[in-house]
Amino acid sequence: MGPKARIGVARGPLARAGRLSLLVAASAALLSGGGFTSREVTVGVDPWKLGGTLLLPQGQPPWAAVVLVHGPGPNDRDETVHATHIFRDLAEGLASRGIAVLRYDKRTKVHGEKMSEMEFTTEQETVADVLSALALLRSTPGIAGTKVFLIAHSLGGYLAPRIAARDPKIRGIVFLAANARPVEDMALEQNIYVANLRGDPSAEAKARLDSLRAEVQKVKKLAAGTANPPIVMGLPSAWLLDLKGYDAPAAAKRLAVPMLFLQGERDFQVTMTDFRLWSDGLRGSSAASFHSYPRLNHLFIAGPNKSIPAEYRLGGNFEAEVTADIATWIQKIAP
Repeated sequence: MGPKARIGVARGPLARAGRLSLLVAASAALLSGGGFTSREVTVGVDPWKLGGTLLLPQGQPPWAAVVLVHGPGPNDRDETVHATHIFRDLAEGLASRGIAVLRYDKRTKVHGEKMSEMEFTTEQETVADVLSALALLRSTPGIAGTKVFLIAHSLGGYLAPRIAARDPKIRGIVFLAANARPVEDMALEQNIYVANLRGDPSAEAKARLDSLRAEVQKVKKLAAGTANPPIVMGLPSAWLLDLKGYDAPAAAKRLAVPMLFLQGERDFQVTMTDFRLWSDGLRGSSAASFHSYPRLNHLFIAGPNKSIPAEYRLGGNFEAEVTADIATWIQKIAP
């Protein structure tokens, strides 16, 4: 048994927003939707089976298809955050535009207790299941196996270059508010932002920030082959070591696939700093395209003012303009 880890980054809005083979289930039924049908599927095999939903467009196959890749934490297939369900919104919008979409419950959502007893890494948390989902799509009648894409949000986008390096048949990647910097740096920046929303932080808030800074320094000092603490920032040291030295923009530049980077300018969790880091890292690459949206937050929901955590409780839908932009990009690449 490994150390008991809390699933997801323990501190910061990124963590909270995250709380914020391949068999078709025997009970699968086709349900009518707005220009698509819905089928319940199973991603992966025992002991890590995951429930999922596959939306298939109406009309003539074969169809281009996408797998939706979650952000941090134990997300469900809709990437539910309070009253928002942005993966469901995006999936239905794309399926209505002729693109098949697979979304599924994350392993840390379905098997969180089991995973908390092991030293898991991003391989077990995310990568292996995305690869299974891609294989499921390619084995599904009506799906064009050469036209399968990733759409990856937040931490999922950070990991997308690593995933694509494992599956060279991926046709393209859409990065939604993908961080380019290490998770520990993002968590600290987010907490500083929130602590200063109402002016100078209280003594209690400053103490919490100091505690988080100490945790970040522990992460920076982790090293393979040494006596590391079993858990840091609520995650196994193995998870953090797995990403030690990982340069996501550099990894993306080595990929020979089209990439679309989309970013909300009101996002306080993954900011325009990350958007610029991706752009700088991929400078000169004809494969990468970039677009930002002034009114959107981390969940690609529109608002008029500075984004704050409480905004997520108000509900809202994934911006239709972004869905349309993604569909247009995919259909241009995979007509």
